[in-house]
Amino acid sequence: MLREIREKMHCLEERKPFRGEMLQEIQRIHAIDWAYSCLHLGGSSVSKDMVGRIIGGQFVVEATVEDHRLVERLEDTMKEAVSLLEMDYDLDERVLERLSQKFYSDGRIGWRRGNPLNLEYNFTPVYSKDIPEEIRELFRWLYSDEVSPEIGGNSLLRAALLHNRFLEISPYDDYCEEMACIIMHYYLMQKGYPPFVLRFSREEYRQAVTAYLKKNDISLFYSCLERSLYNKLEVMIQITAESED
Repeated sequence: MLREIREKMHCLEERKPFRGEMLQEIQRIHAIDWAYSCLHLGGSSVSKDMVGRIIGGQFVVEATVEDHRLVERLEDTMKEAVSLLEMDYDLDERVLERLSQKFYSDGRIGWRRGNPLNLEYNFTPVYSKDIPEEIRELFRWLYSDEVSPEIGGNSLLRAALLHNRFLEISPYDDYCEEMACIIMHYYLMQKGYPPFVLRFSREEYRQAVTAYLKKNDISLFYSCLERSLYNKLEVMIQITAESED
């Protein structure tokens, strides 16, 4: 499927630049996918339609006030990501801090201090004192050439590992799934890919993450990532088809 994804990316590149209403529609879809993907992986019951309506400026009565706040924070986080990417910033501790400040937006500073058992995945993340070094090593690895040829030639696989290794560290007290999704999207956008929705149910997501944490098996997560990105590119191919007329 990776070959088909690259072919679709090439097709979209040839159709650029997108202008006017088409560009606005693509940006709207990207914002919805970014926010919904992060919320969905975090266990939120907010639907994609509700996210779209909130981003469109509506107050959705079926959603809570906190749901509205989270969608708005995620929209701000994507805007921050786009701004940082325009300045060609790689992911590092400073970029993570700027993204997390946009998402949490409650003045919190620093990493988690405790070492709790993660009941969702039944594992204990790295010790709190080791978080700064683990985060530095994660981002060093992300851009390193000192990896296997399989990983080095596949940014999608590297993104899947980034997401799961971030959860293995779980540097914050809460919303680690959302932040893992945020940095995964950031890295993939840096590589030219659009935001997309990971097509997991909550149980499938739990199983995929657990397979990595317990067995170092990334295959379930990676397969879903490939399929989900492929589906998003299919949508973009359809939307931009009129640009060839």
